[in-house]
Amino acid sequence: MERHALPLFAGTQDTEDMFLHTLHELDKDLVNELEVEHALWAYLKTNNLIKYQGDISTDIQIALLDKPNSTIKDFTGYDDADLTPQDATSNAKYLWGHVSGTQMYNREEMVKNSGKSRLLDLIETKTTQLRESINNHFANRLMGSQDCDGRSILGLGRIMTPGAVVGGIDPAASGYAYFDVHNITKDGTTKYALASEYRAGMRKTRRECALNNKSPDVYFMGEDVYDKMCEGVENKVQMTAAEAEAFKGFEAMKDNNRIYIYEENLPAKRAWAMNFKDGIQVRIHKDTNFTFTPWENTPNKIQTKHRHCLLYAAVVCKKRNLNGVIDFA
Repeated sequence: MERHALPLFAGTQDTEDMFLHTLHELDKDLVNELEVEHALWAYLKTNNLIKYQGDISTDIQIALLDKPNSTIKDFTGYDDADLTPQDATSNAKYLWGHVSGTQMYNREEMVKNSGKSRLLDLIETKTTQLRESINNHFANRLMGSQDCDGRSILGLGRIMTPGAVVGGIDPAASGYAYFDVHNITKDGTTKYALASEYRAGMRKTRRECALNNKSPDVYFMGEDVYDKMCEGVENKVQMTAAEAEAFKGFEAMKDNNRIYIYEENLPAKRAWAMNFKDGIQVRIHKDTNFTFTPWENTPNKIQTKHRHCLLYAAVVCKKRNLNGVIDFA
């Protein structure tokens, strides 16, 4: 549907036509505009760890490969092959989340903003308001603790809650204890002391979460843990110029190719070790990344028109045991 498919308001045709034409041009710049104001997003974007995909279905299925193939054996000569049927794969399922925002305008706005400068201010305000509101909403959902339900995306907080059901997989169910985050302690119960055992606690966290040459690349930290980390790395930050630009304005540091991020919503003495290269993935449907529906007349509103801006996204946990949680004393 083109911008002229709906009749213009009587008496404001020129102003409204300019308004719609300008928005139409701005829409081209808004495509792929998702820009979450969070250090994690800066890291994922800088390192090309966001997956943009075209075709999508109702869910995303991830093969867990939870059982080994029992036919693997040493052999010699004419030994018999093991032909035992293999049914070794379970699937975790993740639903896409859907975000929408609505832009509206009415005849009164056209009349009161008929001057060119006032009209441009109105357009800029409406565009900025929509973009920032969707970005902020997505950031809250990304860091949240909600499960994916066909509306909201899976929150990282859900993945990092020990024992929580993720992707339909319950770690308490027989055979699935491995599909959980590591809960790091010294001996099963005793916490590491933050003041004197910070490094020992973080080393064990990394060891526990490392598997097959895969280890955490992002650490979220509560205030006290982040302050303790800063004591050791503030004077040897190892960011490139591009990374420094991406992370400016955020409480985040890089050391030994690992990113440490202050997360205000975490308890002060808690840290999350997360693997975004092999364990967790953010996906965006590229065809609905800030995509606008056609303008429509708004029912029950006097001389008002509206359109919707859409964003489809998903968070997928492929290997949950590559991540861990540590609470310091």
